[in-house]
Amino acid sequence: MKNYNSNTCGIKLAAVAAFALVMTVMLTGCTSTTELTPIGSPSPSPAVLNPLPSVSPSVGPSGVNPLASPSAQPGTSDQPAAPTLSNQESAALAGQCDARISQISEIENSITVMVGNAALTGVSFTPQYKGELTTRISGIIGDSVRTIAPSISSVKITSDSDITSRIASLRKKQLEGGSTGDVKEEFDSIQQSIN
Repeated sequence: MKNYNSNTCGIKLAAVAAFALVMTVMLTGCTSTTELTPIGSPSPSPAVLNPLPSVSPSVGPSGVNPLASPSAQPGTSDQPAAPTLSNQESAALAGQCDARISQISEIENSITVMVGNAALTGVSFTPQYKGELTTRISGIIGDSVRTIAPSISSVKITSDSDITSRIASLRKKQLEGGSTGDVKEEFDSIQQSIN
């Protein structure tokens, strides 16, 4: 186990705090100008995303916090590189995304799987919501995933129950430590089935 001096930890914590502040300001600006409930929606109240508790600055397998701001991670690109996470780490991070997505008033359940810099999310709607997967809801879900995992550049979303079941099975395989090749193969198959 590596030992980190207090200066290194302090710098990393400061970077995480700065990133959280920037994301809060950005999300506040986005939500103040976006209509969150479609006209005629049976939802009793507008969709509201409540902030989740901040993520602890844990260190990933590469020695860097995979949730830290891109400027705090090594690299030369403006686009954050996808952290190399184990299947179990990816599944745990996807669980954090699902917790955030579940705060959307129209969503009853969600299941997310991440591989590399891509994510698949299957959702089911609350009984009160009689609509379908709209561009607005897809955008909120995608933003929720990228807030938790900034390295994710592609989020495919479905409300199809069969595809959502496949995503749930793949997430279980990740949690149980399935081989990376098998997980990637099934992930690609599911990704191609989402329009």
